[in-house]
Amino acid sequence: MNPNSEKQDKQKEQIQIISEIDQLKVTANNHYLMKKYYEAIKVSEEIIELAKNGNMQSIIKEQKRFIDQIRNSIQNGKEFLFFDDEFKEVEKVVRTFLSKANITEAHSLIDTFKRKFENVVDFQSIPLINDLIIEVENLWDVFLKKENTLKKQLGPLEIQFTSYLHTNNIIVAEDILSKAKLILKNVNDKKLTDQWKNLEDTLFIIKKKVHLEEKVKSEIEKTNKLTDAYKFDDAKKLVDALMELMDKEDIISYNKQLEIKKKAIIDAEKKYYNLNSEINTLEIAIKENISSGLFQEALLNCEQIVKIARFIGKQQIVGMYSQLGDDLKIKLREYQQFNTLKNSVVALNEDCLGALDQENYEHVLENYKKIKELINKFLKI
Repeated sequence: MNPNSEKQDKQKEQIQIISEIDQLKVTANNHYLMKKYYEAIKVSEEIIELAKNGNMQSIIKEQKRFIDQIRNSIQNGKEFLFFDDEFKEVEKVVRTFLSKANITEAHSLIDTFKRKFENVVDFQSIPLINDLIIEVENLWDVFLKKENTLKKQLGPLEIQFTSYLHTNNIIVAEDILSKAKLILKNVNDKKLTDQWKNLEDTLFIIKKKVHLEEKVKSEIEKTNKLTDAYKFDDAKKLVDALMELMDKEDIISYNKQLEIKKKAIIDAEKKYYNLNSEINTLEIAIKENISSGLFQEALLNCEQIVKIARFIGKQQIVGMYSQLGDDLKIKLREYQQFNTLKNSVVALNEDCLGALDQENYEHVLENYKKIKELINKFLKI
């Protein structure tokens, strides 16, 4: 082969490389001036590869300085070194999010990527990146339209829910909340989610208050029944438990009512024991009355015991002293009949003594006959 011809071929190849490099330099510089830094670096890297083929060390050094100049002129130059790798990682993660229909995270990641490199890269000039951005933004637009539709559905539900809360209509409010939650599953708006969480918390507080009101009402009714049954210790324990519950729940609205209820139980208990003591005193008096033959006083005391015992539910005592009262009434009748007989006999006897003084024996016999008849009649009673 002719050495001159080989040399000429090399010269032609060198000239062609230089020409191509010159054109690329213009392109790279234009990209740089238009702040298309990513494109400028890519073209400059092509120039370096061509220069290596032509063993043009000066051009290689020149282009490396040019690339350094670009990287130094952009804010995030260090990160820019890994732009391609970062996009590949972003694309991988975005595709994973999209496969799971998680458009929110996908859009957030793409948006962060765009903002990071928007001042140094013309995304439209890179089809692979631009297509992914457009795809995510289109899906995001569809997502936002759907989200706005769901938000519009939540508006009337919020009005209804609030209205039912104000009227303590718990059951209907819970139904509205269930409907809202089904919609909220598809809504990705933290502010709106937090808003409904606050509404749910308010419902919980109202439910709790209503439950406590019902519990207080029910427990107070129980204390009334226990008090009526003279089970004062159980009634006081129940009120104490309620007061402890109110303190635990930091609710003071029932304190006065419960304090009044406890005082009423204590007063009823005191009255109960006072009446019991009065019964004991009357029982002692009755024994003394009967021992002294004061049956009328004993009967009155029996009637008083029956009245008190009936008032405090002592049915056994009511029965016992009702029977004793009936027995005393019989004794009183007998005593009255005996006194009547006694008075009649004494009168007839005195009349007999007068008749004897007058020796009116016939009248005496007649009176004794009457006395005998009265005695016989009394004995038959």
